[in-house]
Amino acid sequence: MGVMGVCPDCGFKFTLDAALQDAHARQALAAALEIAPSLASRIVAYMGLFSPGCRAMRMDALAARLNELAAAIKAAEVQRDGRSWAAPLDYWREAIDHMLGTRDKLRLPLKDHGYLFAVVANMSMKAAGQKEQKIEQQRRVRPEGNRTGTPQPVDQAARRALADQHLAKIRGRKHSGEIS
Repeated sequence: MGVMGVCPDCGFKFTLDAALQDAHARQALAAALEIAPSLASRIVAYMGLFSPGCRAMRMDALAARLNELAAAIKAAEVQRDGRSWAAPLDYWREAIDHMLGTRDKLRLPLKDHGYLFAVVANMSMKAAGQKEQKIEQQRRVRPEGNRTGTPQPVDQAARRALADQHLAKIRGRKHSGEIS
């Protein structure tokens, strides 16, 4: 007798050998093994969003979906609107959790990973925007003489006072005849 598996939903018992007789089932398992273990339970739940309501998903369809997802997760990027967006594991985790949390608002069964990839891309866009904003903010707070090193905040009041002193000196010279 081979290694036994038991369906957690219905209790059906089957041998792992029997489950892997189908070529598509082997492909699905191989694809699933390429996905990060920390995402495993989320991926299983996410794949349920592709299942037609009252019947099981075909193994060839499951293998295709898992292969697409495994490739994107392994590449750590998604393609959206002609651009590549960074997609670290944390983004995948959050995006899948988002989709599972809004399952009742989704049009099921899903046909592809388009919405998941859009969520991941939006997270990446937001992170890139925040990073750019931080760099711009750091650039703005550097004093004139300090173009390298640690950014220092500019004291606008002190800057105005210094400018007023210089202006007063210039006016004093002009009134005394030093400057024409």
